[in-house]
Amino acid sequence: VVVELRACDAKAASLSFSFHPAIRAIGVTCDDRSRDESLRSLFSDDDARGLPDERCLLRALPAQAPEAEPARRQASSAFDQGVEAMAPALPFRWAQWLGGLGPPLGDGREVHSIHAVMDALCGWLVAA
Repeated sequence: VVVELRACDAKAASLSFSFHPAIRAIGVTCDDRSRDESLRSLFSDDDARGLPDERCLLRALPAQAPEAEPARRQASSAFDQGVEAMAPALPFRWAQWLGGLGPPLGDGREVHSIHAVMDALCGWLVAA
């Protein structure tokens, strides 16, 4: 799904949302890759530098190498594989919320409403 955001007197930006079934997560890609860092700062608690939640990490585990690997190395490898599988898409938690995939209730993280996400995206567009 591609969403084009356009504000008066601002350059339009296209955000692509992609679903990654192996880890059941949604990734976001901006057509202007130079804006990735500013997109990462949309919400201070969600910079997309990891998987959106622990469930995605657990889903990546079955695809890993032999069971003889120590659990810590296996989890680290699953994390890397999950993030690499999504590249260049960024797995923001707010994207999971927009797509209806999360966050899990009661995980202690702040939940941003769809309106808050859309307001932040519009502000991000105008600030560029």
